[in-house]
Parts: sequence; structure tokens; C-alpha cells
Amino acid sequence: MQQYKNTFILEVKPGEFKGQMEELRKELRKNTAERINEFTEITIDLESYLPRWNLRSLSEGLIGEEFEKNCSLLYELGHEDRIKHIEKETIDIWSSNMYKLCCERDKGEINNWWSNNDGTGLKQAMRKGAVAVTTNPKIVNELVKRFPAYWGEKRQDIKKKFKGASLEQIAARMTTEVVLESARLLRGVYKAGDKHIGYTSLQLNPNLSDNSEAMLKDANMIYSWLREDFKGEEPNVIFKVPGTFAGLDTARELTKKGIGVNITVNYSVAQQLAFGKILEGGNARHCYLTQMNRRLEEPVADELGEGACDSPEKISSWASTAVTRRAYKMLYGEKTYKIIYGQKGYKKSILLGASINQPWHVQRVITGGNDYPMHMTIAPEELAGFEERLGKLNPCISKEIRRDIIEGLLKSETFRKAYEPDSLKSEEFDKFKPTLKTLDGFKKSYNEFCKWCGE
Repeated sequence: MQQYKNTFILEVKPGEFKGQMEELRKELRKNTAERINEFTEITIDLESYLPRWNLRSLSEGLIGEEFEKNCSLLYELGHEDRIKHIEKETIDIWSSNMYKLCCERDKGEINNWWSNNDGTGLKQAMRKGAVAVTTNPKIVNELVKRFPAYWGEKRQDIKKKFKGASLEQIAARMTTEVVLESARLLRGVYKAGDKHIGYTSLQLNPNLSDNSEAMLKDANMIYSWLREDFKGEEPNVIFKVPGTFAGLDTARELTKKGIGVNITVNYSVAQQLAFGKILEGGNARHCYLTQMNRRLEEPVADELGEGACDSPEKISSWASTAVTRRAYKMLYGEKTYKIIYGQKGYKKSILLGASINQPWHVQRVITGGNDYPMHMTIAPEELAGFEERLGKLNPCISKEIRRDIIEGLLKSETFRKAYEPDSLKSEEFDKFKPTLKTLDGFKKSYNEFCKWCGE
């Protein structure tokens, strides 16, 4: 897929690391033209976050020595251009605020994790500490168009293998192939993280968002493919299930079987509580409750007459923060909420901030080192400019939002429905304004993708 996919750093055993590195240098001397790209990228990996997974038992000094030996060999062989490339990439990694976030987490200062919102550039994100990746119909549709030769060949192979399959089945298999690219790359993180991280989220057909039986049928079909691809082992893939009324039964049945889910098209405390309760009763190892930030703030800003939600001074910029903080407290902790709403301190789901394109989407939901974790997913195209404005990250998930801000937000009908725990009945999830808009977009992208699959 025209991206670097070598997983040597995630797979080599610590006791064999020095010997394997020496072998790589010997191979480079013999076959410089063939191995130079791979050798350069592995050298960058050494100075990234990646060694903290399965090589954490080794000292930074030892890994640093191997890095220096690699650079010395490149210089000896006349590849000063490669050394400059390595320097540029490592500076980019070390200066990354997301990399710094991961380092703060390692020190126990905060408890936030992040993931890439697209399989493209996943390895670069993993170098900065990303532990997962997500997909949706829009992402998949754009990806196959970005790399037409690669995915066009995959499409033809699938059509030959699945003769007589429906267009939707071909689309499901193509989506599975896209997801497998990322799942294989994350497999080392998944294993090093004791199977609690390193997942790729695969979104089910959005045209079936109101049909639990059909969603389950698709999910079971895809899961059987995944098990086959991973030779019977548990796949590091979870299903994105819509936060709709039908999604409740879908999530219940999948998690009952131990299959993880990521609840998407999700904006309200009511949805988080309804799905959180279901996930807590399931047997899945890992599940997300996504909170779609920008997709909630946009209609709130519109209703408040603020135009685009593009400034932290605008009240609408606090909409997703307010919903996230309230849902976080009610799902994972505070005693008052346990008494009033009967919550139990859920431990089988993790809130995931998505639809992130502004610094406050991260800054305002930072958890403390002893707090329950909170994850976030960021699109590669947003990351560079977003990071420049991120600044220092301080724990704040438990802080109360100023009353005047909440009162201002409550003037928006969309915010009221998202914020008040009893404002949406489960049968009303499908009719919630942000849900309708997002699903319409997903359906459009999915239908375009299906059309491409049929060409």
C-alpha cells in the first residue's frame, strides 16, 4: 500500500536483538541496493516509540549503540543522504506532542492513548506511540482510490475467489483486506500489550444500521474470514457497530460471543450509558465507546448562531467536552452518579474521542495517571497542524465546566439531547440529528465503494 510495513522491531526477541542487528548490517554490506530502504527504516524505528513494546527489557543505551552502528555503516557505505533522512524523521518523532503524550503516560502522569484514524501512515503514527487504527466507509473509499493499482489488483483477486458473491459481499471482503493490512502491522503491539491494545476497527455496512439481524450476519461472516487469515487465532480486529436502536442488539450478541465492538455514530450520554451497560454484560476483551466530537459541535454551533466551531472562545467548542466528561464520570467512577443512576464503575469499555480536528478535543479530556484510561483517534491529515497548537497536557477529565458555559450550551436542542442522560430513549437514537447526518455520509461513501467494487 505504498507505506513501510516492516515489523522487525515489534517481533525480534530481546535476547536475539543484538545478533539480529549484526545480521542486518552484514546483509546490507552484501546487498546494499536491495536492503537499503528496509535498513534505513529499521534504523528510524530504533529511535521511535516502537522499542518500548517488546524490547522494553533492554536498556536505551544498548538500543542507542545499535542505532549508532547502523548510522556509521551508512556513512561508511557513502549514504549520507540516508543519514539526513533518518535525522529528519527522528526529530519529527521526538518533537511530536503525541509522542510526548505517550512518554507522559509511561511516567504515570496521564492515562491517555491515541490511535491513527486511517491505515495510511500507520507505521509513522506507531512510531509516535499510536496503538490502534480505525476505518469507516469514507476512509476505505478514499483509500482504494488513492492507490488504484494496488487495490484494483486485490479487487480482481477477490472477484475470482468469490465467484457468484453479491456486491455487498465483495465490498465486505475488500473492507476486510483493507483492515487486515493494519491489523497485521499492529499485531506486535497487540501481543506486547497483552491483547488490550493494537486493534483495528472495521465498520459494518451502514445501510444495515437499522437491522440487527443483517449486521450480525455480516459480522459473523467477516469474523470467520479474519479467524482464517489469522490461522484460528483471535483477530486483533473489532467491529464498529452504530449507536442506533438496532445496534444495541448487535453489540449485545457480538460481545456475548467475546467479539469486541467499537460503538460509532455516538454523541450522547444516553447512548454511552445504554451501550456501556451492554458491553459490561458481555465477554469481549476490548470495546470502545466512541464520542464523535466535531460532528456534535457543528450542529450545536449552528443552533447557537456561532457559525463554524473553529475557536476555543466559542461556547460550542465545549459541547463534546461536556458530554465526554459527564459520560466518563457516569460510566467509570464518581460515587454520586453511581447512587443516582445505578452505574457500577464499568471496566469493559473505553471512551474513545473521535472526529478530532481541534486541540481542545485532546486538551480538555486528559486523564490522570491513576484515572481510568481514555483513548482518542486522529486523522493523519489533521495531525501535523493539530500538533503545532496542542501545547501542554494536564489532567482535567474530572474538572467541572463553568456553569455559564453549560447554560449557554443548553440553549441548543442538540446539546440538551446529547448532555442530559434521560433526554433520548433508545428507540430515538436513530432520529438524533448528528446520527442522521453522519449515517447519510457513511451510506453515500459506502455506496460509492460498492460501485467501485463492481467495476
